[in-house]
Amino acid sequence: MKLTHDDVKQCLLARRKYMDIAIVLSVLTILTRMGLHQLQGNTNALVGTPFTYYDLTLALVFLLLGASLLAWSLFARQHSRWTAYKKASDELDAALRSNNLQQVQLKIAEAQSKTAEHPLVALALESRRCALNEHMDRLALRQANERLNDQLTSAKRECDQRLADFKNRHPLIVAEKRIREVHGQLELRQKQIAQQWQQTYNNFSWFNKMKYSAGPDFKEMNQTILNLRYLHAALLKKHEADFGRLETHLKDLRERAFQRLATSESQLSEIIGSPVSRERTANVPFTAALWFSALSLPLSAWSDINTAGNIYDTLRNVNGNYAGMSDTEIWWQTLFMPTEQLVGLASLTKGAYFEQLVAADTGGTLFEHFNNPGTDIVIDGVAYQIKATDSIAYVGS
Repeated sequence: MKLTHDDVKQCLLARRKYMDIAIVLSVLTILTRMGLHQLQGNTNALVGTPFTYYDLTLALVFLLLGASLLAWSLFARQHSRWTAYKKASDELDAALRSNNLQQVQLKIAEAQSKTAEHPLVALALESRRCALNEHMDRLALRQANERLNDQLTSAKRECDQRLADFKNRHPLIVAEKRIREVHGQLELRQKQIAQQWQQTYNNFSWFNKMKYSAGPDFKEMNQTILNLRYLHAALLKKHEADFGRLETHLKDLRERAFQRLATSESQLSEIIGSPVSRERTANVPFTAALWFSALSLPLSAWSDINTAGNIYDTLRNVNGNYAGMSDTEIWWQTLFMPTEQLVGLASLTKGAYFEQLVAADTGGTLFEHFNNPGTDIVIDGVAYQIKATDSIAYVGS
């Protein structure tokens, strides 16, 4: 039976009615008990007849007491129903004001668990169902966007770190850095020796100060420092063009990676903002968005990933170099990949991914090797070659 707000009004009226009745009966019980006490003090009222006023009054006391207890129990029942409804309503209203999605979901779950015992709680929940769903959608969208921003910031930071690591491993950079380090170490050591000599010289006697007034001999060390300076300058001059090309290459890699990160962000924003359930947008991996764009996959294909296998499994199938790499490692490698190579890899991956979708839908069996000549899949014992296309004319041909 579906409850309405009239049931809440009836609960309130019944609660008030039973409370009034219980109060009246309780007062009458007390007054009657007081009258019984007076009869006990009046000995004349207790003598003369087998059935005295005392007996009648005592029976009336028990009758009123039983009636008042019944009224109070009926009041307690209605009060319990109203209290549960009021508490659930207040908590659900608080959930509508909360900015914490998990807290809102917890309040709804708590209210849901009480609906069997308190039917009015179900009414409180149902009357706010649409508002709660809209509120959770807003919170889920905001939470997903915040997570997306965090992922993007983290990815950009890691991108710069990876490029810095790549630069620091380059032979020219390693050589230039090593020369600078040795040069700096020698200059520092020379300064330390000079300081130590000065401290020792200050403690010499006047005779030793005259004998060793020339100080330490830094000729050989100075020559080495000069040679290192010359070597460093010669390296920079000789490989000036190489250093320039390296910086240009790193700059291009960074711009390419950041552009693809922006593409991933845009793709994920579209997925997050699409009319899909909160559960499906809760943990959208940032690394998958680049391949959604590269493979030109529609948003509807998102649910197919769980059916046909992960995109990165498909990448491993079409390129054996990725066999021992994690999803993240593959993502970073393809993030810096030249456009023409990425397009070629995406084309192969899309074909293999399409074959997995067909196999999942038809129960067919794919060949062990992706580039099987002539046919792609075996369905019910028959080998087929399949093609993915958006063109109706191509299908007709």
